[in-house]
Formats: sequence, C-alpha cells, structure tokens
Amino acid sequence: MRRIIIMVAVLLYVMTGCSNKVIIKNDRLFNDESEHLATEDDKHDNIITSGNADVKVDLQIHTEIKCIPEIDYSSINPLEFLDILKQHPNSIYSLVLAVPDGWIKYDHVKELVKYIDLEEPCARVVSGLSSYLPQKQSTVGNEAIFLIEGFLKGYYPPSLHSESFTNREAEWYKTEWEDYWKGKINEGNTFIYLRSPDNSEIELLEVKRYSGTIPTMIYTVYDREELETVISLIEDKACIWIDSKAAEVVDKDWLYIKAVEEKFPVILIGHGNALYSFRDLLSVCRYMHGPKILGEEIQKNGFSVYLFLNMEQQENSLTVNAILRGFPGTPDIREIVSISNKLLAGGNGLIKKTTISMEERLFWCSSFYGIGMVNYLI
Repeated sequence: MRRIIIMVAVLLYVMTGCSNKVIIKNDRLFNDESEHLATEDDKHDNIITSGNADVKVDLQIHTEIKCIPEIDYSSINPLEFLDILKQHPNSIYSLVLAVPDGWIKYDHVKELVKYIDLEEPCARVVSGLSSYLPQKQSTVGNEAIFLIEGFLKGYYPPSLHSESFTNREAEWYKTEWEDYWKGKINEGNTFIYLRSPDNSEIELLEVKRYSGTIPTMIYTVYDREELETVISLIEDKACIWIDSKAAEVVDKDWLYIKAVEEKFPVILIGHGNALYSFRDLLSVCRYMHGPKILGEEIQKNGFSVYLFLNMEQQENSLTVNAILRGFPGTPDIREIVSISNKLLAGGNGLIKKTTISMEERLFWCSSFYGIGMVNYLI
C-alpha cells in the first residue's frame, strides 16, 4: 500500500511538471538531492501478508526521476520535439496530456524515417497515465519510431511509454509504413475532414468515437497543405469534409478542380444553405451567377453537399448536372457519414422526389461559354 501511495505521489509530481529530480526513500518524497543521499540501506526487504502466507518481496525504494520542462506543442513540430529529447539524454519526459490532434503529419514522418538508425541517447517519452517509469535511456531512433507509430495510430503517445511498444522491426518503419498507411486511408470509404485547430462544428471526440465503428476512416487535417497531401494519396475517391470555420484556408482553385473536374464529393459542415456554401463561400459553382446570399438567408447551421455528375457542352452553351442540397439543423456526424456514403455511391437516394418540375430543376446562368443551363438535382 505504501508503495502504491509513493508511486501515485511520483506520478502527480511528474504530471504537474517536475523540472529536476525526485528521490524516494523509506516512504518519503524528496525533491532536492541535497536533502538525501542514497545508501545501501535504501534497498530493503518487505513482508506482505496474503491470506495465511507471508510473501517476501524485495523492493527498491530509491529511484530518481528527471523531467524536461513542459512543452507547448503548438509552437513546435515533431522533428523539433525529437531534437529536444536529444538534448536531454538523462531525462524522462512525461506527457501530461496527448498532443494536439493532427500534430504529426505525413511529411513529418517522411523525415522521421531518416532518424531510425540513430543510436544517440535521448530522453524517453512516458505518458502521464503510466504507472511504470522506465529507467533505461532511449535513443533518437527509438523515439523517432515512437512518433511514427503515433502517426499510424492517429494519436500520440501511442502507448504508455516508448519502451517495448512494438513488435515490428525497425526496418518495417523504414520501408513499409507508407504502404501500410495508404492501405488504411484507401480501405472502405474515406472522409477527409478539414477542421479548425481552435474550434469546429463537430467535437473531435465525437469524430474519433464514430470513426472505426463502421468500415470508414475519418481522417482529420488542420491546414491546406495536409488536406492536399492526403487527397493526393487517395487511389479512388474520398469525400472532402470542410468545416465552415476552416473554409478560409482552402485553395478555391484546387477545390474546384477536385469537385468539378475530378468529381470528388464535397460537404461543407456548418451551413445549411447549399447555394451560399458552394457558390458564394467555396466558389465551386463558378458557372452560376446572381446576387450573393447575405444576412438572414445564410443558414449558419446544418451542412450542405455537392456532387458533380456531368457536363454537356454545345456551341454556345453549357449544361451542368450536379447534386446540390442543404441539410439545415444541428450537424450530426451519423447523418453526415450516411450522406457521404451515398455521394460516394453516385448520389443515389439524395434526390427528394422522383418527379421534379423544370422550374425546380433548372437555373439559368451565364457561363464561360455564353448562356448556359445548370441542372441541380435537389
């Protein structure tokens, strides 16, 4: 019991940001080496009564913990973090909380692979949730692999500590990690969700909870470069989710190519007015002109979907067939996933009625080719 209390005390000390060292002796906690110097008596026997038998347990009561001061992960990248670990070879760095979602990016991993063979000593990473504190030094190569494993699993740290966390050989991380990851994002239906780092329409916990419960991968990204990189690795099609609070970072020309020329379905989460979402905000419906939707007409809730079907060009006109539909109300991830699957299947089931009047279907507009006609299945 005393040992448990001590370990809890150490854990709390580490989690609150210890900066130098902690020494435990005979149930006492010291935070200054001058208060206590280790002696041979620090290692002693304890008798624990269990039922009718006495069990003799040999306990090492003396231990030393060194911690790197707290780090602001939003100000550094994984390669810089690895360099910090390298500068403190005799320390154990304890993570109080997980790093921000999406912190380790695909391009970071391509660089981390170069460090795998380095045997230079560095600090070992230990989660703040771990009750075990490894005493052996780590290496730069081992911590690089630990970061790569975090990328593959989608969270960091990927286990309670970086000691004996994987059965894979180092060579696997050098030669096979990329094929493994590409296989994951191309297995089943994939949704790439561009979120705002600060605030988004759907809570991250809800996204993580739902992803994996179905044969679907929801991959979250937080900037334009990562969005474009991940989409470039998709072998078939993926549904692009864009949070309204991250819409300003999207390259509109890139999105137009993906949505119209390559027919990637797109969902804007946070606005239930489809015309505003895809014509005025994201500039996907460039072939549609008219007064912009302003003020109360913008439904700042729900989500909107777009799927380009085909285009018919004549001598001086252009006919576009696409699915453009809004879903007002509070965005629900289960409904968004269901709609996304239908979009990836060609849009079947998204047309409200089997018979649609010409007035409901046709919008007149000017296009790059003169006067054109746009057919929207609503």
